[in-house]
Amino acid sequence: MTTPRTKQHELAETTRQQYQRRVEEIRNDRRFTPEAKQQAIAKLYRDTNHQLGQLRDERDATLNTRRSALEAEMFGLPKYASTSDTLSYRDALDRASRAEDGAALAALYDTAAISNDTILAKAILAKAYGDGEVDVINRYLEDHSTLETKAQELWDIRYGDEAAGQTLQNTLNDFAFQADKPTEIRALSDSLIEQVAEASE
Repeated sequence: MTTPRTKQHELAETTRQQYQRRVEEIRNDRRFTPEAKQQAIAKLYRDTNHQLGQLRDERDATLNTRRSALEAEMFGLPKYASTSDTLSYRDALDRASRAEDGAALAALYDTAAISNDTILAKAILAKAYGDGEVDVINRYLEDHSTLETKAQELWDIRYGDEAAGQTLQNTLNDFAFQADKPTEIRALSDSLIEQVAEASE
């Protein structure tokens, strides 16, 4: 699975399409001199990238908020957990943190499952997500199948998919938050583009 798309992706793609149309309009406008066209395109490029940067920041905030909510639901304690449960959870997190590898963590989960220790099981799941231990996560989901969809969503937010095709798709998704640089300003650095853009104002 790829990193989840958000409404900001759709807004960014719309912004990029509008940007491309406006670039073509400027290119085809005979009232502009070549220098004026370069200035207008530089300003458009700068302003569009600013808008896309804001959308990227909003995307990141959206995913971070969703990630926090999923983590709290899947391996956090209830908001009004008792003092006893809170202390037990801290101890469980400490036990899970001392697991040296995935095999040790899986063995610890088996112990938690046999004893029906839900607090330890949640602490183990938190550790498994932190370490990217897929086998332990899947073992947990065998006992908690109703969480499969949310577990996959959390994994996608945290890690995406390292398979070549999906990594490429993740990269393409990120390109949605970057305007293409037109030929008129392609040879210019960002600092020079800023200077040219300011000359048009």
